[in-house]
Amino acid sequence: MRQEHLRMPSDEDGLMLHGLLQLPQGEAEGIVHLVHGMCDHKERYQHMLDFFSAHGYVTVIFDLRGHGESVRDPRDLGYFYDDSGVWLVRDIHQVVHRMKERFGDLPYFLFGHSMGSLAARCYVRHYDYEVDGVILCGTPAYDPLVPFAMVLCALLRRIQGDYARSKLFHRLALGPYEKAFPQGRHAWISSDAEIVRRYDADPLCTFDFTLNGYQNLFALMYDAYDEEGWLLRHPELPFLFIAGEEDPVIRSLPAWERAMRWLQKSGYSRIMKKTYPHARHELINEYCAQTVMEDMLAWIESMKEQRQ
Repeated sequence: MRQEHLRMPSDEDGLMLHGLLQLPQGEAEGIVHLVHGMCDHKERYQHMLDFFSAHGYVTVIFDLRGHGESVRDPRDLGYFYDDSGVWLVRDIHQVVHRMKERFGDLPYFLFGHSMGSLAARCYVRHYDYEVDGVILCGTPAYDPLVPFAMVLCALLRRIQGDYARSKLFHRLALGPYEKAFPQGRHAWISSDAEIVRRYDADPLCTFDFTLNGYQNLFALMYDAYDEEGWLLRHPELPFLFIAGEEDPVIRSLPAWERAMRWLQKSGYSRIMKKTYPHARHELINEYCAQTVMEDMLAWIESMKEQRQ
């Protein structure tokens, strides 16, 4: 297996986006495109790159704008250089095109974790015809206060500026998760104490979002749950929802299942789900991570066979 460090200027604003591409030995079976979450970065997905490339898949992940190396200055972590969420989604679209140009018409599977799952859903809203399956991991439950949060965030941006880092929005967005488990403020990401320790020690994870970052997060949430405006050129597109049963981000299993019904109302019918007991938010960093990846691979293989 061979890994490449990719650099790609965004078509939106020229921001240099940084990614990792891992190639399988021999002929590729397909492409697995990973989209990470909030306050996250590509290097934390190395084990997924290893796993899927070992099973014959070209595997790619880019730092989202405002994350990891995809910033103009280290102080810009949590700043997206746009306030709509649209540029982030178009960056994903650009990566898809780059992979297809290089590797041809291989089966293409999109994996989105947490905020990345919202971005993946927004991607599908406009470009569902470009992928063959979507895996949504730990997708956030719908919050009816999102429209209010968008208005409040826009107001604070006028007063404090885009780069301001708001304790209020941190408490609103992450406070309930940080209080969910007694072991510590980041215990909600995983039941594995070593994973949490590494997260706590990683400056590419522990930064606070700017107000601009929260505006993008709320915009992604709003668009992902908007039933109108879906292109729906590929209504047979299959989805796999996966979540830990102790993940506070999905809020509850009924709330998580409502996210699936939202997609059904938008016109998609091929939706499968799987939960993992005692697991928290980052399934790929849980006790069951190997099982989760094997389950994803089995689903991908099944969808690939149906494509042929």
